[in-house]
Amino acid sequence: MTYLAAMLVIAGVFTAFLFRRGGAYNPIEVPPPAPVVPQDEPLPPEPLPEPYDFSTPQKAWHSVRVICDEMGLTYDEKNLICACIYQESRFKNTAVGRNEGSTDYGIVQVNDYWHIGKGKTFPSVEYVVGNPEKMVRWMITCYKRGQLNLWSSYKKGHHLQWLPKTSEMWLLVENAPTQE
Repeated sequence: MTYLAAMLVIAGVFTAFLFRRGGAYNPIEVPPPAPVVPQDEPLPPEPLPEPYDFSTPQKAWHSVRVICDEMGLTYDEKNLICACIYQESRFKNTAVGRNEGSTDYGIVQVNDYWHIGKGKTFPSVEYVVGNPEKMVRWMITCYKRGQLNLWSSYKKGHHLQWLPKTSEMWLLVENAPTQE
């Protein structure tokens, strides 16, 4: 055995001895690679806002007009529905109208004697007030059936005062539109 070969054997034995004992031999620890995140992966979409908001008269006005559009009403028909609702509740979903022997509730003033309760159109006052979108859709459906005279605002013509763009109803929108 040559001198060089003997040195290699001794170095190998010494390294193995240190490695087993955890001695001076300390290999460098390499951290695992970071996960690759694609750069062009889209962010998750933000949740969409609720389509209808009845929390203020201004927001209710807008929501009613959106529902009118969805139900295929013309511009003049939207104004008619809005004028009736304005006369009935001023676009306040919490409105309560007292009559002789009955009470009207919500944004479209649903009458409890005729429409609220067991076996009637709507199960409870809570349902009527809790579902303003459905109440507006019901009013529009009644209008399409020729039954808007269920509302005294229409039957007695009180809604007509709110149709001109100079009426206070139009203050619910900034810069009252000429077309919407």
